[in-house]
Amino acid sequence: MAALSGVGARAAENGAAAGPVYNGATKSYFQLVTVPARRVARWNSARARARQMVFNGVRGRLAVVDSAEIMAFVRDNFEVAEPTWVGARFFCGPRKLLWENAKIQDRGDYARWHRRWATSARQCSKVRYMPLFLTAEREGFYWRASEPRQGLRYALVEFATGKQ
Repeated sequence: MAALSGVGARAAENGAAAGPVYNGATKSYFQLVTVPARRVARWNSARARARQMVFNGVRGRLAVVDSAEIMAFVRDNFEVAEPTWVGARFFCGPRKLLWENAKIQDRGDYARWHRRWATSARQCSKVRYMPLFLTAEREGFYWRASEPRQGLRYALVEFATGKQ
């Protein structure tokens, strides 16, 4: 399992990399993490490593990016130039999106799917679920789903403190 290490948020005023960034609306800290050079992490590995991370006594999880406000927060605070794992799985049978906080995304809820929502032509034909990642486009970030065995170099981790 590839280890994850923190990479800074947008550079602080003095040019130093920032640690996790606080979001007052969610009462969570977010951190963009990477796997070592020339390695990739599958979603399950990134999820396991995020759960092993601790910040201010709070265990991490892959980030819940389920609203326009959180998407804007990520855009404003992190350089997400490559596909980046987030904490959601699209379950193929019931066609439901389940976030790491156990929230099921309903059809009427916020959605930011890429026009080519799945990276595989097979889509859901041979898998039970497809994990989500963020992808950057000129217009902003979008959700995309992939096969569980796809490897990515980045993951967005959230430390849901429930307070500041």
